[in-house]
Amino acid sequence: MYYGLHDLHPAVVELNHLRERVSALEAALGRPFIVERGPWSVDASGSHLESNDFTHDVRLRIIGDFSDEAQRRVYAEEIARRLNLASETA
Repeated sequence: MYYGLHDLHPAVVELNHLRERVSALEAALGRPFIVERGPWSVDASGSHLESNDFTHDVRLRIIGDFSDEAQRRVYAEEIARRLNLASETA
């Protein structure tokens, strides 16, 4: 039983099917399959990207040779945009 639902409840059957698909994907990849749904956002300074998917509580630091804080923020926003696009298509 899953959260009090019978094993043949459609939601439980679908969940088990999805678990089987993830297991097959992990076997094909040879590593765990990690899903980070986001959405991704950038802090005010552009120094960090954060995911609002609290499964992993991800915060990525952006460092590099930027001419100023504004350039770093534009760079970080582009990374966030791409990550958000990827999570929309997943």
